[in-house]
Amino acid sequence: AEKCREKDMGFIAMKGLSGGLLTNSAAVYAYMAQYENVLPIWGIQKEKELDEFLNYHFLSNVKLSPSADKAAFVVSKSNEEKDGYTSGIWTVDLNTKECRMLTAGKDESSFLWLKDDTLLFTSRRDRTKPEEVDQYYTDCFVISLHGGEARKRMTIDAPARVVASIDADTYLLDVSYDNNLPENFFTMSREERQKLLASRKEEKDYEVFSELPFWRNGAGITNLQRSRLYLYH
Repeated sequence: AEKCREKDMGFIAMKGLSGGLLTNSAAVYAYMAQYENVLPIWGIQKEKELDEFLNYHFLSNVKLSPSADKAAFVVSKSNEEKDGYTSGIWTVDLNTKECRMLTAGKDESSFLWLKDDTLLFTSRRDRTKPEEVDQYYTDCFVISLHGGEARKRMTIDAPARVVASIDADTYLLDVSYDNNLPENFFTMSREERQKLLASRKEEKDYEVFSELPFWRNGAGITNLQRSRLYLYH
């Protein structure tokens, strides 16, 4: 694995649990995680082994509050039914070490601190209609650490991640752009976008991949997907 890393190559680790000889999957997972170029193929043989992996919780995106006495982070867990992940935002008081869940844990993985007691985060919590096919926009909410419901701050007509707050009314966005869509897609009306996406979904039962990598765990298909920086005012 180290020789592959030196050559900027990946390493596939077959049978990470040694065919059932290793029974502590958490310890094996932690060991594998120290090698960022290693992709384990676990070779799970029993349903209880699969259940262990599906019940793991993953921490990411740790950010300190402006006064550095608190931190917020994302906790993600696999969702077998949706073949994906659910995620929510947690906070920890660095003085008392008290952790608490701040959001419900659906799809909240992008956030930033606005003040010591206020966070802004993105979510699709208002999108529950199964017939809705246009997921190419982002709702932003503000929530207080003191409790209460999250309040919608704005809606961005693109899939976006809020990177920074420039001032009270201006934000730096990391916008995901799908080059499979028409160039004028984001200037279309909501009805036009819905119609276009519905027709694509109905007609297309395969994917054409033209670049590597074309897929990423937790993100799905990444073929022809690009990121762009925008200022939102």
